Amino acid sequence: TVLQELLDSRLKGNNSVGSYASAFSIPYSDGGLIGAYCASSSVAGAEELVNNVFKELKEIAASCDISAATNKLTLSNVMALEGVNSAADLMLAANVQGLDTMEYAVVGNVTAKDVSAAAAAVLKANPAIAVLGATYGLKSFESMKSSMQ
Repeated sequence: TVLQELLDSRLKGNNSVGSYASAFSIPYSDGGLIGAYCASSSVAGAEELVNNVFKELKEIAASCDISAATNKLTLSNVMALEGVNSAADLMLAANVQGLDTMEYAVVGNVTAKDVSAAAAAVLKANPAIAVLGATYGLKSFESMKSSMQ
């Protein structure tokens, strides 16, 4: 999705030593799942990454320039048509959405307003959080959820 591509480029631009964050998305017939993968060598770094995800989503919800993200995603989708597995994935995703494969691949009809609305919807949703490793000192679920507002 364009939101995932935009969030991913912003998160990767803010990675520091010992920390890494990226965004992912999984399409469904009526919407999808968007998330962020954060890894850090310290609790403070992990909290900084989580806060940065929320900050970036809030900025995207307020306003965003999606031209670079749509261009990159369109190129990625069109190039995926060259590979057997990724072409099948792309065709299946297009079919689920009821679209022609090329219509799905070229995301030029997505507007900044659409992406901002999607980011706002993500911020209003109940998050799912999974943590692996030392968790002592991390914010509580409720605290993370309130940070999204």
